[in-house]
Amino acid sequence: MLRNDLQWKILSLLHDFWLKNPLKTIKLKKYVESGEIEVNEKVLEANVMYLVQKGLIMRPNTLSLDTKITIYGIIEIEYKRNTPDIDMRNNILNYLKEIYDIEPDKYVNLFEISKKFGYSTAEIQRNIWYLDQLDYILSRRTLGGYNSAKISAKGIDFLKEPSILEKEIKVMSYSYSLLYEIENLLRIYYETTLRSEFGNDWWEKGVSKNVKNKAIKNKAKENGNYGIIYYTDFEDLKLIPNKCWSLFKDKLISQQSIIGRLNELESIRHKIAHTRLLTNEEIIKLELFNKEIKKLLR
Repeated sequence: MLRNDLQWKILSLLHDFWLKNPLKTIKLKKYVESGEIEVNEKVLEANVMYLVQKGLIMRPNTLSLDTKITIYGIIEIEYKRNTPDIDMRNNILNYLKEIYDIEPDKYVNLFEISKKFGYSTAEIQRNIWYLDQLDYILSRRTLGGYNSAKISAKGIDFLKEPSILEKEIKVMSYSYSLLYEIENLLRIYYETTLRSEFGNDWWEKGVSKNVKNKAIKNKAKENGNYGIIYYTDFEDLKLIPNKCWSLFKDKLISQQSIIGRLNELESIRHKIAHTRLLTNEEIIKLELFNKEIKKLLR
C-alpha cells in the first residue's frame, strides 16, 4: 500500500511510460518540467527513493537519475486496474503451452506470436519481459531485446490459477467499493447536516417533496428496514442540497462542482450496475473522486 498520492502518481506515470517503452528508462525530472508532477525536485527525490526501497521502481545505474518501474510496481498498479496486458500474457502463455505439448524443447520466435495475435513489438517485448521476470517463461535475448521464448514449469502452474473472469471480478469489486463509499459518504453527510439543523424533523423539513416521494416508494418496493436516506437514488444526491443550500455551501463550496462530479460518475455507475468492465481511466476517475469526497467531508 502506497503512503501518498505523489507516490501513486509517480508509479502510474512510470507504468504509462513502460507501456510504450518497455525496455527504456526515463528521468522523472521531465514530469516535473512538464507539470505532470507538481512538486520540487527535493520532494520528488525523497518519494522516488521510498519507491526504490520498496522495490516498486528501480534505477539500473546508480550514478544516473534514470528510473523504471519494476515487476512489483506493475503488479501494484494492476492490483487496482485491469489492463489489456493481462489478456495478452494469458494468450502468450497458452500458445507457448500448446507448442510445449507438441515440442517441449522448442523456443518460439516472438515474431510468430506477434503475427498470430496481432500484437505490436512494444506489446510483445513488455509482456515477455513481465513473464520472464516472474519466471513464467524461459527466454532468449539479443541486444535489441527478446527474440524467442518457451513456457516454464512455473508458467504451466500459473495457467491453473484464477481465470481472467475471476481477475475482472476482483477489479469490479474494487470499483463497486469505491462507488459505494462515495454514495454513502454523501448520504451520511446530508443526513448529519440536516439533523444538526432540524433534529428529528430533518427528513420532512430538509428534503424536497420529489426526493422524499421517490425514496418512500423505493423503501416500500424493497420492504426495507434501512434509514430512509439510503433509499434515495444516485441522481437524488445531486438534488438533496438544493432545498437548504446554505447548510451545505461551506463544505460543498460550489453546487455546480459537486453536481458536475456526480454527472461524470453517472455513466460509470451505469456500467457497474450492468456488469460491464470499467476502463483504466474510469477507475482512476472513481479513485480521484473518492479521495476528493473524503477530503471535502473531513
